[in-house]
Amino acid sequence: MAGKIRFNAADRLIEAEPKALGQRVPEPLHRRLIDLCDAVYEAGEPHRPTKADMLAALILAAPEDPVSLLEILRQYGKAQVGDAMLTQSDEGDVIELTPRTSGPRRGGAR
Repeated sequence: MAGKIRFNAADRLIEAEPKALGQRVPEPLHRRLIDLCDAVYEAGEPHRPTKADMLAALILAAPEDPVSLLEILRQYGKAQVGDAMLTQSDEGDVIELTPRTSGPRRGGAR
């Protein structure tokens, strides 16, 4: 079948050929993704998950119901920068993010 991509339904999803998303997200959400990976590692996961693995897991866990998805999109549309932070700061109305360099983090990401 020309033009079709085939997968064995029983294969592990994490081993399927990856497809780049190439999407941009607001900087505070990018930081949240990194912080979520750090939190999992700090909670005892032997290997720090990559941002791609964390994002893929969150997509897999997303509700399939369009009404629920619409509500999530609406919440995102109303969200403020402070809502993206895992820990809330008591230092006023300004959130400062320390720049982070690209590359592997502690914990040996896959």
